[in-house]
Amino acid sequence: MNSVASSRISQTTSVLAFAFGAVMAAEPTEWPTQETPNYRIENVATSYSSVLDQIMNNSAKQNPIVDFARDMASIYTSLSQRQERLGKEFETAIFEDIESLYEA
Repeated sequence: MNSVASSRISQTTSVLAFAFGAVMAAEPTEWPTQETPNYRIENVATSYSSVLDQIMNNSAKQNPIVDFARDMASIYTSLSQRQERLGKEFETAIFEDIESLYEA
């Protein structure tokens, strides 16, 4: 490609980039608001883990790793089964300002 064609392509690209930038700056985009939350709590039971399944089912002898994994699984199951919902007003208060609960 010769230098004249290369120069014209470069100028055309620059003009298009500038035009798109000007249009985007002149008309702020209004994003639609989402009325339903992105989250939905359906299941509080433990999830399946193939690693935990291998540890639990593939060891015939007594193993401290198996005992630890079994104990941790039972603690998690117990906690998840005893959870109670906080109520509408607490959930509303938490989820209205959820970003402030986390450090940046």
